[in-house]
Amino acid sequence: MACRPRLLIPQQMPFVFLRLLERTFVLDYHNNEYIMTQDAVLSRIRQNPPSAILFMNKIKIDKELLDACGDRLKALSTISVGWDHIDVDECAKRGIPIGYTPGKFVDVPDRSFRYLQ
Repeated sequence: MACRPRLLIPQQMPFVFLRLLERTFVLDYHNNEYIMTQDAVLSRIRQNPPSAILFMNKIKIDKELLDACGDRLKALSTISVGWDHIDVDECAKRGIPIGYTPGKFVDVPDRSFRYLQ
């Protein structure tokens, strides 16, 4: 049986998502109300590099973090609209695909205001 890839999640996630993700991945999940600090993420990665990381924009994906992952890192996914916290060029050089949520929250202010009327 093939080894499942390891997914690092440095912040809380709804339980239903974790249940879905654990079907495919071995989860390295930070179950705390606070998002892990950059230093804590780097420390965790150096101990056991992940195959993928699912993160928010509080975590900076830079050369230092990518170097810590080595060649085990195969994918990144950010729970954010933009990617200014990610060194996209460095990821491209390494062939690491990046998932993100463009336009996901564009209508939120309009809808929220409508509900207030």
